[in-house]
Amino acid sequence: MQETVVFAGDCGISNTFFNISEFIPFIIQFLLVFGFSYQFPIIMCVITQKGELLKIVKLMFWRNNLRYVIIIVVIFAAVITVLMVVESLCGL
Repeated sequence: MQETVVFAGDCGISNTFFNISEFIPFIIQFLLVFGFSYQFPIIMCVITQKGELLKIVKLMFWRNNLRYVIIIVVIFAAVITVLMVVESLCGL
């Protein structure tokens, strides 16, 4: 049995998924979004601790509004997912 190795260049597929002008903004955006998402709980703690003194945000605010935040995050994730699916289907 003879095995054949077909390279992308032989099939006419020589384009890469990203070029450098699209790759750098993507990576920067990716790092900013995930960096902020990991720093957000720390920011919440600092605002809450300083909020007791400066009247910014109190601990009871987070406790009372947690359910609304969860609902908003779930709806936002559903909208983002649906938009990505529609966009990828339009690309076909």
